[in-house]
Amino acid sequence: MATDVREEQRSKDVETLKMEVEKLRNDLASTTRTLRDIGGTLGEQATDRVRETAERARRRVNQTAGDVSHQIEDRPLISIVGAFLVGLVLGALFSRR
Repeated sequence: MATDVREEQRSKDVETLKMEVEKLRNDLASTTRTLRDIGGTLGEQATDRVRETAERARRRVNQTAGDVSHQIEDRPLISIVGAFLVGLVLGALFSRR
């Protein structure tokens, strides 16, 4: 009789454990999905920021190149003298070992 009661209690405990393990599996799966969604959103946001920054940098470089080009066209003699002086300075720096 006592053995039957113990066996019955063990069966109930095993069933309770099975239900708790199943609940934990479901909770873990839900948490994993949530983390994956958060990670995907953060990745998309980072990608968008990188694209925006690259686009701003590209526009700035193009604008600066255009400004320099106009300066050279407007003042060619000054540009030649400036380039010559920069060449002299760099030559002096690199020739001093």
